[in-house]
Amino acid sequence: MILVVVVAVVLRRDDGTTTAHDTTTTTDVTTTDAPSTGDGSTTERPDPTTASPDSGPTTGTTSTPPATSTSAPTSGAPSPDCRDGWTTPAPGSDLRRTPLDLIRRDMGIEGQFEVVEMRHFTGPEVPWIIAPRPDIVQWWYVKARLADDPAFAARWLVVWRRPQAQGISAAAPFATTGYRSPDWRAFLGEGEPRPVPGLPGLWVGMEFDFLVGEDGAKPGLPEEVVGCLDGT
Repeated sequence: MILVVVVAVVLRRDDGTTTAHDTTTTTDVTTTDAPSTGDGSTTERPDPTTASPDSGPTTGTTSTPPATSTSAPTSGAPSPDCRDGWTTPAPGSDLRRTPLDLIRRDMGIEGQFEVVEMRHFTGPEVPWIIAPRPDIVQWWYVKARLADDPAFAARWLVVWRRPQAQGISAAAPFATTGYRSPDWRAFLGEGEPRPVPGLPGLWVGMEFDFLVGEDGAKPGLPEEVVGCLDGT
């Protein structure tokens, strides 16, 4: 069963890289897969040399890879709606492996991903979460598909609040663009796994529009980071 708990506890493997927005992908094979837990999921294993158990994956210099294309940006400057800017994590880095491992874990899948685009950005917690409130929330935007099953493709938002609150926060169909309603779907609670039109795999819980929240008043992303998805 797949459980997606959005925002306070969120909802899941190998890597690829791209040289342009949804035009060309190249496979980036890693040899440091997280170990299997025996139930089809994987266990998050941050690199101990670059990440601490409490702080999550490092946001250091490994997050900025050498440019692979003159047409595809690998970073975005800070702005009012993308407070700290964004970067494309370097292939092979913990900052790049982490969201892919979480996608595999939460969706109960295995296989190598071909990544069309990945962005990492940080910002404050959403205002409607009172406690616990981490000082910094880490986000990843991942547009990818499974190398051996190209139909398993989507755009994911993955979050790391703390070790007990990390995983898929929302997903959108692969062919969509930007950060728009109602493309981004989130799920809350339990239930029978079911297919959702436009999304790969099976999902459980109440489905709602991530941009406005399950009650129309709890947006998934704070205003300080929504611009980090501009141009995706």
